[in-house]
Amino acid sequence: MTVYIRSANLLSEFFDEFILNFSKLSETEVKIHYSKTSNFLGDHSPFGKREHTTSRLDEGNPDQKYDLIFVNHSFTQLVNGKQITSTLNALKENGIAFVLLPSFGSLSNTKFIEDLKQKNFFINSVFQLPDNFDPHTSIRPLLISITKTETPVVLFAEFENWEANSFGQFEIVSENLLNIVCQDWEELFNQQQVDPRFGEEIENIGDDLWNGVYSTFDEFLGFEYWILNNELERINSDYKQFKSVKLGELCSAINLIKSGGEFDGNIKNCIYVPLLGTQPVVNDISKLKIKPHNYAQLVMQTEGVDNNYIVSFLNSKIGKLIINTEKSIGNRFIPKLSLKRIKNLEVKLPKIQLQRRLSESVIKINEVCSKVEKIKLEIELNPLSAKDIEKLDSILNSMSEFTIQDKIRQKISIGENKKIEFKETLSLDRSTKQKNKILEHASLKTIVAFLNSFGGTLIIGVSNGREIIGLDEEIQKFHNKDTDKFLLHLKNLIKRSIGEEFYTLIDTNLVKIDTKILIVVDVLQSDSEVYLNGKEFFVRTNPSTDKLEGRELVEYCKRHFFKNKGSEE
Repeated sequence: MTVYIRSANLLSEFFDEFILNFSKLSETEVKIHYSKTSNFLGDHSPFGKREHTTSRLDEGNPDQKYDLIFVNHSFTQLVNGKQITSTLNALKENGIAFVLLPSFGSLSNTKFIEDLKQKNFFINSVFQLPDNFDPHTSIRPLLISITKTETPVVLFAEFENWEANSFGQFEIVSENLLNIVCQDWEELFNQQQVDPRFGEEIENIGDDLWNGVYSTFDEFLGFEYWILNNELERINSDYKQFKSVKLGELCSAINLIKSGGEFDGNIKNCIYVPLLGTQPVVNDISKLKIKPHNYAQLVMQTEGVDNNYIVSFLNSKIGKLIINTEKSIGNRFIPKLSLKRIKNLEVKLPKIQLQRRLSESVIKINEVCSKVEKIKLEIELNPLSAKDIEKLDSILNSMSEFTIQDKIRQKISIGENKKIEFKETLSLDRSTKQKNKILEHASLKTIVAFLNSFGGTLIIGVSNGREIIGLDEEIQKFHNKDTDKFLLHLKNLIKRSIGEEFYTLIDTNLVKIDTKILIVVDVLQSDSEVYLNGKEFFVRTNPSTDKLEGRELVEYCKRHFFKNKGSEE
């Protein structure tokens, strides 16, 4: 079945890297078995032409022993721990098995983990596979590893897109996995007494899911939870100065109803939080968008809490992140809020006067959006109406400056990632107050990396810690306070070092925020390879710029420019 070729190829690439590292631990060739109970992958083996045996799950030869076993478990059935352990009996003492599972929620089935432990099998790593790995469902499956070695930590990693291995990710996670599997934990604890998650004995520990993070099943509550929680911590906004309060502490009651029931509309000062889906939080019972039993009715306190502020906060970007984080915990397939999770939702709560002012601002913004929507509808019905077009021009003129600064502030608040990079200066070394060509090179290679990846924004004049420093000192010292000369200097650098043919993909603008001058370089994705000074090739990975050479460069170009031209997975 050709639909599974891409999935089989991804697994094949992973196993190639893993077996290469695994074989270094043994002087003999790695003996491989492929066991399946599913039609997933069809006739495509992830081991390709590599020598291996194949059988249906639980039907292999029990007398044979293997270094590596891959179990292709059915996504449509409950995980059968006993069936899997029966197959794993063919694993050598120092062997390793990999099993496909439907989702992280399937690991919340403690019976499966207990079935493994009873037979002295232990999970050592959990890898989340890319979206659409199973093209027939929306499930994002896992690849887990199992050995006869119990480790105090588990390696969690995410293969976030189909180019996961273009930057050597499979090699890194393979090394990190073997690092913990082959560690002599008993000796480590007895002699050195170090925390295995932070000991120097484990190299390449990552603080992100690309490199892999070491945790336990008690601490790691799911990939969505980890990603959302990390994003929450990165957000640098005014909310950080407000105290955090559990939503349950702000309610006098929380009411749930059964299917077909109705809330008591006579209860005052209520907000309605959807238990599932993406509908907004509302404080008007007439605005419920889905059936009432899919909401919780929260009766809010009347002192120190503004009802409208709570609604606007929960509907804001940070509020949605908090809700989605709580929804993702412990839910196998459908993210959903429980009563306990609703009570645990953290709300940022300023003084009541500021709550009211903020909620009034949101109400005004919603009024503006509503008026714009009405003008849009009128123009669609009467496209020759000059009066409505004039209204729209007036609104756009009054908002244009705010919009551009607001977008830049938002990008700064998000922090550096795959598509956003900050540089304090273009040329000025702030410690020596002299011009430094190395700094210019750093900005140029970031632009090249964006061109070779999926585009992005370079903001010059901002520190890694998201502090707006500005370029005023550099412009004054090297360009006689003339911003036009500074922009011309940057444009000449780009033309000379990257190439004039790519300049149409690069938009350079000067933006002033809080009287401080920033340069914002917006970069589009290139359809062909781009080299810095005609020889250096850079790509963007989370959240850094990497140089590719040799085989890695060739493989990346094949995947990115030929197979996935113009699209981001």
